[in-house]
Amino acid sequence: MVPFNWRRLRTSLPIRTFVPNNLLAALRLGWVILVMWAEIGVFLYTLSLCRWPELAHHTVSSPCCVLVRVSE
Repeated sequence: MVPFNWRRLRTSLPIRTFVPNNLLAALRLGWVILVMWAEIGVFLYTLSLCRWPELAHHTVSSPCCVLVRVSE
């Protein structure tokens, strides 16, 4: 049995023959916006689940983190 050649089908029926360029550009832009919106949403949702330490619980005598600013 001869395997089906997908490249031949893809080159013989390009999507641009059926869809106008403006519509194709709009669909691509919509897809990019949808993916970016989902990525940012997942990031913000994950960030909201993080448990941040309260500033009132930390004392100056025992810092757990130190920020150092280096000026040039």
